[in-house]
Amino acid sequence: MDNLFGGEEWEDTAQICLNGHPINSTAGSNPNLNRDFCERCGQKTILECPTCRTRIRGYRGTEAPGIAYTFEYEPPAYCHKCGSAFPWTEKSLNSAKALAAELEGLTEEERRTLAESIEDLVHDSPGTALAATRFKKLLAKVKGPGGAALWEIVKTVASEAAKRILLPGP
Repeated sequence: MDNLFGGEEWEDTAQICLNGHPINSTAGSNPNLNRDFCERCGQKTILECPTCRTRIRGYRGTEAPGIAYTFEYEPPAYCHKCGSAFPWTEKSLNSAKALAAELEGLTEEERRTLAESIEDLVHDSPGTALAATRFKKLLAKVKGPGGAALWEIVKTVASEAAKRILLPGP
């Protein structure tokens, strides 16, 4: 497929560990960089969706003369073919929900609301703005180190729309 610059667009396969650490965003074109296990956490690595076996989307590029590209690759949260959550997304969601249930300074109702909001923070949907607003409001009430830990988990899987609401602007 051609693009605005007249070059051919292409997409590679990514290799990601089960905890979501990117190993190689050009696993198809540079298989020599692939690893069976993650050097950061020791988890097994995958190249495809465990549910439907479709390859994980990696680096996308354009072959155009005289144009150089730099990029930062971020593993996808969901499979582009079947919509299933990747293992790292599932782990993060489960951890965040479990942590929300243990936070100090919130009522049981607030903990439940917070846990329910976490799922909507990962998807760009009509519920994202409400979920992000609730999350931010409730997180401000949390006492102890749990709030910071929950924030670290959520910001790794939150959608771009949720991040725009949760993170302070320039």
